[in-house]
Amino acid sequence: MNENILSDKLPEVKIPTYGLFPTPISVYTAYNHKQLKEEITTFISMMNPDDVKQSPRSDINLNVMQLGEDNILDKPELSNVKAEILQAVDKANEQSYAYTLSDPINITDSVIELGNKDAIYLPHEQSNCLYSGCYFVNYDEIKHSPLKFRRAIASPHYPIIQYPNNALTPFNCLDQNVPYKEGDIVIFPSNLSRGYEANIDGNRITISFNVSI
Repeated sequence: MNENILSDKLPEVKIPTYGLFPTPISVYTAYNHKQLKEEITTFISMMNPDDVKQSPRSDINLNVMQLGEDNILDKPELSNVKAEILQAVDKANEQSYAYTLSDPINITDSVIELGNKDAIYLPHEQSNCLYSGCYFVNYDEIKHSPLKFRRAIASPHYPIIQYPNNALTPFNCLDQNVPYKEGDIVIFPSNLSRGYEANIDGNRITISFNVSI
């Protein structure tokens, strides 16, 4: 009798499982972050108190302040910061969707945001743009909340029903984050839902921006 036909001798049965249509989230490290952070903090220190205001998106955030005007990267004092962000977008696009972007790349809006203690940002997304991004200017991985991305399950036609599960896998987790640190510029598709939970400590400074054709 050929013992190889016995069930405990058969090769392990494996079912190929593929992750189709991956969502690109790029992490670009600003090589000159120390200099850029100094330029940004100097720019903030020169602001008039009236330039510091509650975020106009207070319907989806709490304890978040906007420092300065909209389209803040158009300020000449932040030209080096803008150049680095444009470089990050170009590299991220090159290795993901490879869109034919305008030259120069069109940043449609940008803001400096200060997350105070207990600040939260509810999951949200942007329309009418290709990429969104966040430059982590002042960020402590222990004291500050990470940016989390949420899996889309609420299709108006075929919503994904969440059933009880006995293990977490890349296919059933509802939210996740990617590794990054201060000085990194995280770039992702604008229609990807993201936000952060209660900030443990204050002084979380970021520059958020959107990119269109």
